Amino acid sequence: MDSKQLNDLRRRAEAILGKRKKNDIPDRDVYKLVEELNLYQVELEVQNEDLIKTQIDLEASHNRYADLYNLAPMAYFTLNFAGLIVDVNQAGLDLLGLKKRMLINRCFSRFVVPESQAVFSQFRLMVQREETQRSCELKLLRWSGPSFDAQLASGTIQHSSTSEKQILICITDISKRIEMEKFLHLQQARMASIERIRSMNEQVHSIAHSQNHSLAIIDNYIYGCIKRLESENFKKEDLYLALKKSSHQTRVLSGIISQMKNISSRATLRFERANLDMMINETLALIHYESGEYPVAVHYEAVEGMPAVKLDKLHVQQVILCLARNAIEAMRDEGIKDPRLMIEIRRMENHSVEFSIIDNGPGFSPQIAPKIFDAHFTTKPYALGLGLSISRTIAEKHSGTLTAQLNSSGGAHFQMVLPCVAVANC
Repeated sequence: MDSKQLNDLRRRAEAILGKRKKNDIPDRDVYKLVEELNLYQVELEVQNEDLIKTQIDLEASHNRYADLYNLAPMAYFTLNFAGLIVDVNQAGLDLLGLKKRMLINRCFSRFVVPESQAVFSQFRLMVQREETQRSCELKLLRWSGPSFDAQLASGTIQHSSTSEKQILICITDISKRIEMEKFLHLQQARMASIERIRSMNEQVHSIAHSQNHSLAIIDNYIYGCIKRLESENFKKEDLYLALKKSSHQTRVLSGIISQMKNISSRATLRFERANLDMMINETLALIHYESGEYPVAVHYEAVEGMPAVKLDKLHVQQVILCLARNAIEAMRDEGIKDPRLMIEIRRMENHSVEFSIIDNGPGFSPQIAPKIFDAHFTTKPYALGLGLSISRTIAEKHSGTLTAQLNSSGGAHFQMVLPCVAVANC
């Protein structure tokens, strides 16, 4: 209450007292009343000073807020619940490239591109309904220039004088970030393409190696038949058996060629039900050819009651053949006098099938153990280092694993496990 109001109050009190008779009020009560009025006046003056100080503080606080709002490097827009712009700072004006008079009382959605209208509408409704902080990404229109990607972070505030609820939106231009993400995505796609081509080349190299072996086996059988016919010293049963084996290898070769077509066309693995015992016996013929004149004793014992499984037969045979080939070459290079190779299959308790390839060769040093499955890693000067890398990839594509460990008695032990997701009736 200011001095003018206090003077008015005093005059009103004096007028009321003047109308009363002096004798109506005892003197001591008059003095007491005057004291109380004086005390009340002092209290009002103190309250008035406090109110003036509070008003000054509020104005200073408002000015500081206004300075922070207007001078902030981030773009700020204040909207009412109808979606109209009631205030905007300088950064917001610069962002859209417009004057303040062109924005105030305009609907903010006018500056949202058509394809982002639904996103902004849902965003604004969620902020108003839940009165919590929200964020979204959309495209905004710029007065001079193309549209740009923006991130909106928003929450509700209350007007200091009217107590009206409003929406405060902070806008960040994220065009550069979006461009960088697109660039990185493109680079990742290119890297994935390069990796696919590299992997395809590795698989084709491995399959081509198997193809050459099949062709060599067929040529060997046919050459044997020709020699027997030329000598005219042959048995019909021998020729029949050789031609039958040649026919089988022709079918294997056909499967290899089909697999190469699948790889070139990005086809996935070709799963089919396979008899494990029959598959291993077919692979043994290739392993014996791999060993050549090297007297390696290959041991395999069929397991009764082993169920048929669902897998890519050609690929699994490639893994077994690759592991056997590596073992034979390692034992031959080391000059092992009594080379032995053991192939085992067993049904595991967790409904998986385990393939083991065990040899009594030199094994591998613990130092290189973590690297043996890496692409292009090899200890042989004439090898490409692709076999084990491709083998592990094949196992993983079957949702399985391929691991290696050293035998306590010497040699290497490779284990390929195909879990229940890759097998049927197992």
